[in-house]
Amino acid sequence: MIWVLFIVCAITATEASLSKCQQLQASANSGLIGAYVPQCKETGEFEEKQCWGSTGYCWCVDEDGKEILGTKIRGSPDCSRRKAALTLCQMMQAIIVNVPGWCGPPSCKADGSFDEVQCCASNGECYCVDKKGKELEGTRQQGRPTCERHLSECEEARLKAHSNSLRVGMFVPECLEDGSYNPVQCWPSTGYCWCVDEGGVKVPGSDVRFKRPTC
Repeated sequence: MIWVLFIVCAITATEASLSKCQQLQASANSGLIGAYVPQCKETGEFEEKQCWGSTGYCWCVDEDGKEILGTKIRGSPDCSRRKAALTLCQMMQAIIVNVPGWCGPPSCKADGSFDEVQCCASNGECYCVDKKGKELEGTRQQGRPTCERHLSECEEARLKAHSNSLRVGMFVPECLEDGSYNPVQCWPSTGYCWCVDEGGVKVPGSDVRFKRPTC
């Protein structure tokens, strides 16, 4: 019995010393023939380029081993420099194709965010968008419109809460500098704080009192 416990402990200790890549590699090697087996560096990190031999496909991955969108090809992609995770605008650029009568892929800034003005090459119409690339109502016209900064959903909710001065102690959402919701929201009059998603919706089970949760 003692020897069994010793062996179990030794195996557990060995698994604990393996990196995420090495653990996945060990798990895959014991699975089906032809299954994808991640490639790891001697240091235990994921190789920048991952290949699935039985399919002939290779792709680039980030530090966590997640595939970088748009890099998968038959052959060997250039992964000499790890590419940062794509923004929503960049992902839409990579996925959406030019179709006659459609506006085509969005225009992105150098930092990957949406250009404030988006234009349709098919009809010459342009319009303003918010930070998520959603068209702002009433801004579409022929030629480039002047896109003044519009309030985000969070900023509008915050302004509405502040304007309702009759309800003392009501919840006022917290917004980041770019107008998005702060991942941590608090209601001072109750002492509660919680996590929210990008749309400001509370993450179930994240409520804590008299402290800020880690979101």
